[in-house]
Amino acid sequence: MIRGTTPTHTFNIPFEASMIKECRVLYAQDDVVIVTKSTSDCILEGTTVKTTLSQQDTFKFDSNKGVQIQLRILTKNDVALASVVATVGIARCLEDEVMM
Repeated sequence: MIRGTTPTHTFNIPFEASMIKECRVLYAQDDVVIVTKSTSDCILEGTTVKTTLSQQDTFKFDSNKGVQIQLRILTKNDVALASVVATVGIARCLEDEVMM
């Protein structure tokens, strides 16, 4: 991932997304959550959950540290699930300005 970009992250789940009551995608550095995307920020389709980060979101990350990503889901049956935390690198951007 590169600071100042708008990446879309897609999560494949083992059931239909229509079973989701609530979901969150958490982005953290050093185990501190920096960005949270909620159900309204996600596209739930088939067996996938997709969310897109804004330029403002990715500028919040320190390019000297990895970004931890986790998907949490609460199903309509009130079963709480979470993905294993994945860590991705974050590359720097030569400026800290949001493009309009």
